Amino acid sequence: MTRSAAGFTLPEVLISLAIVVIAFLAMYGSAQQVVFSTTLQQEKTFATWVAHNQMTELRLATSLPDGDRVADNVEMAGLEWRYVIEFEDSPAGDTIKLANISVSLADKPDVVITQLQSAVPVTNPTGAGSGSGSSGAALLTSSESFGTNNGAPGGSDPNLIGAPGSRPDDQSREDVQR
Repeated sequence: MTRSAAGFTLPEVLISLAIVVIAFLAMYGSAQQVVFSTTLQQEKTFATWVAHNQMTELRLATSLPDGDRVADNVEMAGLEWRYVIEFEDSPAGDTIKLANISVSLADKPDVVITQLQSAVPVTNPTGAGSGSGSSGAALLTSSESFGTNNGAPGGSDPNLIGAPGSRPDDQSREDVQR
C-alpha cells in the first residue's frame, strides 16, 4: 500500500496556527490602543467643556466667589467631574484676578485632565451678557489638556496642579468651601 501526499503534516499545521495566533494578537493590541486613545480624547474634550462652562459662569457673575479656592462636582455626559478654581492676584491690580481651573474625574481628583487659566474682573456690576462693553469678558484665556496623567502609559506629570507628586494639598475635597 502506498501513501499519497494529500494533506499537511502536524508540524506544518502547528506552525501555521502559531502564525495566525500571533497575527490576531497583534490586531487585538492595535484595536485596544484605538479604544484607549478614543476614550482619552473623549475625556479631554468633556473636561475642557467643564472648564469652559465654569469660566463662563465666572464671566457672567456679578462678583467672584469668596475665598481663593472653589471646588465642586458637576455632571456632564453621564460622568461626574471635579473642578477646582484657584484665584491669584493679578499684576494688573486689584480689579483683576487670575482664575486657574483644573478639571479631573470625580473618582480620580488628583489626576488633572485639563487646565484653563483666564484673567477675570473682580466685580462686574452689570454681568457680562447685559452690558455693551467688555467689562465681563475674560482678558486672557489659555487652555491645556494633558494626555499622560489619567492612567495612560507614562504616568502623571508631577508639575501639574493636583497631580500625584505635586505640591501638597492642605485641603481635602470635604474641606473645600464654596
